[in-house]
Amino acid sequence: MRLTAGFALLLLAPLCAAAGQRDAAAPASASSVASARATAAREAAASQAAELQKLQKRLDALENDTRSAQDKLRERDRIIAELEAQLKSAGHP
Repeated sequence: MRLTAGFALLLLAPLCAAAGQRDAAAPASASSVASARATAAREAAASQAAELQKLQKRLDALENDTRSAQDKLRERDRIIAELEAQLKSAGHP
């Protein structure tokens, strides 16, 4: 009977050790998964920040173009109003 119990212990010892290693590997695996997710999130945030900065520069350029176009239109409207006033004062209909 002792021989059978000893034999059973010899067979079960590697299984118990493997189970312990698997349990120890699980937290390490979870930690590496969490670390990978954190790294991916940081990379995504950096990419989005770069894209946001690019879009902000584009928006600034478009706003500057809009202001410039508005200034040109105001100047043309002013010139047209002056010319119309000159024509009217000269007696042209």
